Amino acid sequence: MQTDTEIEDIIYRHLKETELASEVNGTIYKNGERPAGRQSEDIVIHVLANVVDSVQKAIVLVNIYTQDVKRDDALVRNDPRFKQLAQLGKNALEWVNQGINKWKVEEQTSIDAETDEHIIQFKLIYKHLNSN
Repeated sequence: MQTDTEIEDIIYRHLKETELASEVNGTIYKNGERPAGRQSEDIVIHVLANVVDSVQKAIVLVNIYTQDVKRDDALVRNDPRFKQLAQLGKNALEWVNQGINKWKVEEQTSIDAETDEHIIQFKLIYKHLNSN
């Protein structure tokens, strides 16, 4: 069995080795927590559900924060940067097989964070083969 923290650590280590991690100008956080007031492109990993069985299944969110840009008198999504980071996120997360640990992207959405930034959210289905 893997705990939420262990799953987050596995995905964290994987992300640290990707082009996405070297491209963002912020930090990768675990536990679904990002310090208030951040103004950088951060990645946040959070386990939503973790069901233990012979094949353990978890739902994991990976959020990539992108800063809005000023257009006329309003802040709007920075589309070129958003598209670039979404593609890098897809490349990093789409399908990963590490033997007893596997995950795939189930869903990708765009969220207006209402804090001068947008979020690229990847919902992962994570599976771990438990030894009995």
